[in-house]
Formats: sequence, C-alpha cells, structure tokens
Amino acid sequence: MNNYSAVLRIEYGRTAYLFTGDAEDVSEKEMLSSGLTLESDLLKVGHHGSSSSSMDSFLQAVQPKYAVISVGTDNDYGHPAATTIKNLRAVGAQVYRTDQQGTIVATSDGTTIAVNKAPTTVKTPISNILPATVYVAPEQSEEAYKYIGNKNSKTFHLPTCNSLPYPKNRVYFDSREEAINQGFTPCGRCKP
Repeated sequence: MNNYSAVLRIEYGRTAYLFTGDAEDVSEKEMLSSGLTLESDLLKVGHHGSSSSSMDSFLQAVQPKYAVISVGTDNDYGHPAATTIKNLRAVGAQVYRTDQQGTIVATSDGTTIAVNKAPTTVKTPISNILPATVYVAPEQSEEAYKYIGNKNSKTFHLPTCNSLPYPKNRVYFDSREEAINQGFTPCGRCKP
C-alpha cells in the first residue's frame, strides 16, 4: 500500500516542495520514468526514511536542499536507514528528523525557505539506525532461529531482511509454520 501513497509537488514562487508520503522505490521508479519535474528544494522523505525509499537515482533527480524525515523515536523498524541518511547527505541535503528535533516547520516567501530547527548534526551511529544485534537465548545459537517476528506488527522475516524490528520487539521462530500458527504474517519484502 505504501507505493499507492499520494505524492504531491508544490511550487510557490521560485521554490518547490515534494511530499512523498510512504512512497517506496517502486513509486520512485515510476516517478522517474514519468518525465515529470521532480527537482524540489524541500523533500518530505518517503516511508520514514526506510531503506526501501530514497534511492540514489531518485534523490539525484530531486536534488533537495532540505530533507525532512517524519519518524518516531525508537520505532520498531529502526527508521531511518543508514543508507537513506548517506544518500541524502551525498546530494547535499540538510537533514531534519522529527525523532531528533520534534516538529519541523518550513516557511517560504516564494524565494527562500526557512526551517525552524537547525539541521541534524547528530552523526547517528549505524548501530543505532540499523537493527541491532539479535538477542539469542542462551539455550540456542543464533543459527537456530530461521525467522524473526515483530511483536507489534505481527509480521515475520528472514534474519537477513532489512525490515527487522529492534531487538526488544523481536520474537524468534524455528519454522515458518510456527510463526504462522502464532498469528504472524510473512513480510512482503523478504518473503520468508
């Protein structure tokens, strides 16, 4: 459903804004192939800055000066992804994050854009962005777990999935059947 998010580009005077909702890479590829103007001064980053959004080619087309990531503190998925932050910085965007700075308000007179917060200077360690090391119960080794579930979303993943939840929200399964029997559904990304 994320790739059906409404995407809106607004021009005000000589400034432009691209609001991508929860759009992921599929939607970004469609936008790139559409031939529509994507270049925008401010980008509301898609899908909370997940690794499934903000492809390098998409960001190259948008060329945002400002990037706003709407994301909750300590969210279950570890958003934003380190690759997204890296890609945004590579195109020179000033990154603003609601998990670090609270509400972000951008105002414009049609010529310039002012943001009410300083851009994030926190160089978040990758270990704080990406899923942390899997906690393994002493009686079983890490290799014994074939699937990892998310307590909150009731979705289960392969251990190599980019969408693993934080360790505190993980449930471990020995088999696919065990996960399904406990009411978990397979992840649409890693397709366990």
